[in-house]
Amino acid sequence: MKRRLRLKSAKGWFAAGREIEEALLLLSDSAFRLFMWICLRAERSTGTLRTDPAQLARTLHRTSEHIFRDLDELVRYQVCWVGRDRILIEDRFWPYDRLGPNCA
Repeated sequence: MKRRLRLKSAKGWFAAGREIEEALLLLSDSAFRLFMWICLRAERSTGTLRTDPAQLARTLHRTSEHIFRDLDELVRYQVCWVGRDRILIEDRFWPYDRLGPNCA
């Protein structure tokens, strides 16, 4: 009889499939790490996270320059769209179906 696998903690779980693998192969280690942090905290129904670079730098204990460099890479490779107070993960890299209109 096969045993069903169970998550140790269902809270904070994130689907990681081909979208994440593509980002892994495309981005630098630093930008990929930031991308995964954003994915883990983004609203599942929209793929957006309300934040700004200064807040990211404080939360992640990194310099603003480091955050800006990584965000620039995410934008350059069209992984994310970055606005003044939010980040939207582009459809190509968001593993969930969006339930509402994009918040860009």
